[in-house]
Amino acid sequence: MKIKETEYLTWEYCNDPDVQYLSCPAPTPIADNKPDWFKNLSVNIKQYNPDSNFEHTIKSCLGFRGLINLGYTIPLPEEVTALDTYFSRGRINADMVPGTKFDQSWRFRLLNFPWRAKMAKGWRLLILPYLLDWPEKQQSFAGAVAPNYRTCQNNCSVDMSLKWDIEMDIEKYNYYAIEPAVAFKQKIPKGSVIFTLLPFYDDELHKKQKEQYNV
Repeated sequence: MKIKETEYLTWEYCNDPDVQYLSCPAPTPIADNKPDWFKNLSVNIKQYNPDSNFEHTIKSCLGFRGLINLGYTIPLPEEVTALDTYFSRGRINADMVPGTKFDQSWRFRLLNFPWRAKMAKGWRLLILPYLLDWPEKQQSFAGAVAPNYRTCQNNCSVDMSLKWDIEMDIEKYNYYAIEPAVAFKQKIPKGSVIFTLLPFYDDELHKKQKEQYNV
């Protein structure tokens, strides 16, 4: 399955039989995944605190509202717990971030979504925490890998966790796996939104790729 979003971005779906149990939804715009607290929030701050010196809640903040129109996400296709599954795997742990708030009370998981981004040359994919909510006992991590990183499986994959059979054309496109990392202290429910996929154009990368691939 392929879903063309724009001239520079197409989502490709992995038909690995071992991951089909997830019935994983496709990437959708952040605008379609607003948190309940924001959807239910009134602009009038007096409704919550009549004595407030402010007039409006964050719902009228142009900067915050602007985040709603940036990027994509995929709600969790299953509950994430301390137990490994084909989708959620404990390949990372607190030992990797010494000197931070993360101790052994935190559980870490790498999530293997059965979707990838196929992008035009010069385009990159930034994975960020979900920017519209701030769970106290959960932390998603940002990441920005190089395009076509670790190409494998007979040039069908940039992801060694899932089995792909859709051949990639890395001379024309940049491919990115969707593998966000998350730390948590309590299980994360199915359907939760925990990360943002943000496509962005990198002019320096494009210059290098034009020289390398003549595109």
